[in-house]
Amino acid sequence: NYAMIEMLRFGERLDVQYDIEFDDFNIPPLTIQPIVENSIKHGVNQRPEGGVVKIHSYEENGNAVIVIEDNGVGFDVNHKPVDDGRSHVGMKNIRQRLTHMMSATVSITSVVNKGTKTVITIPILKEDKN
Repeated sequence: NYAMIEMLRFGERLDVQYDIEFDDFNIPPLTIQPIVENSIKHGVNQRPEGGVVKIHSYEENGNAVIVIEDNGVGFDVNHKPVDDGRSHVGMKNIRQRLTHMMSATVSITSVVNKGTKTVITIPILKEDKN
């Protein structure tokens, strides 16, 4: 719903693409939305021409994998953000929640002027049928 509102707001400057191959997994509510929000707000919205946010999920090696990727302005992952008076704890909280609740991993890669990619890998817990 968030992405749809932003697409209406930004018109042709924002394209959100979905490639949902796998959805048989659990994830805490409001985990993916803030990542998509970051991609739009801090990524593609910073480019005058806008850009694309892709959301892809698939199963691989007993894991659910969710990829949120944009072709926005990117950032230097080794550079500490400028102190703007805000806490900037959103991704830290998401990472901690997924690690502790789901034994998941979160990796973020970004290249300045190319975009950002967040990959969430969640082990799929199979119920014991015995």
